[in-house]
Parts: sequence; structure tokens; C-alpha cells
Amino acid sequence: MEEDMKDLAHLISRLHRISSHIRNAPTAVDPDEQSSRDSLIRYITYLCWYLPNVFAYSMLQKTTSELENLRKDGITSMSSIAQDIIGCSSKINEYMLEYLVKFNVLLW
Repeated sequence: MEEDMKDLAHLISRLHRISSHIRNAPTAVDPDEQSSRDSLIRYITYLCWYLPNVFAYSMLQKTTSELENLRKDGITSMSSIAQDIIGCSSKINEYMLEYLVKFNVLLW
């Protein structure tokens, strides 16, 4: 997961650089060229928002699946179930904190 986050952060960083190069390019020669540039910048901005959210959703789905498997396994000890839920909740909290720190800094 850590490697995936690094790769995603690297991709988003590259997308921001591309967007910056487009914004700093010489003046468009006609309205169609400017419109194409604007569309590309909007698409890159969307990707920079969308990709981390998909990754976050995937991580939450994985953790939810782990909780569902615990329920299906029919664990009988309530303290064991509570510990497993706390462990999964901790994973979610740690991931969301890491997500907020890494991706919000990149987006701004």
C-alpha cells in the first residue's frame, strides 16, 4: 500500500507539472487552441482530485471486507471481535490521516 501511495503521489505531482507547463506556454494563437488548453487543464485538475479518492475508496473497501470476513468466520469471543474492529478502525484512521496529509498538500 505504501508503494502504491508513493506512485500515486508521483503521478499527481507529474500531472501538476504538466498543467503548470500548459499554463505557462506561449499565448495561444487562436480561441480553439486556448479552449483545448483550458479543457486539458480542467481534465488534469479532475484527475488530481479523482485518483486519490478512488485509492481511498479502494482502501476503505478492503478494510470493510476484512470486517465482513471476521463476521462470516463466526468468531465467538466478543473481546476478540472488539480487538479486530479496533484494529481495522485504526487502519482506516491511519490511512485517512496519511491521505489528508499527502494529497491535500499536493493539490494545493
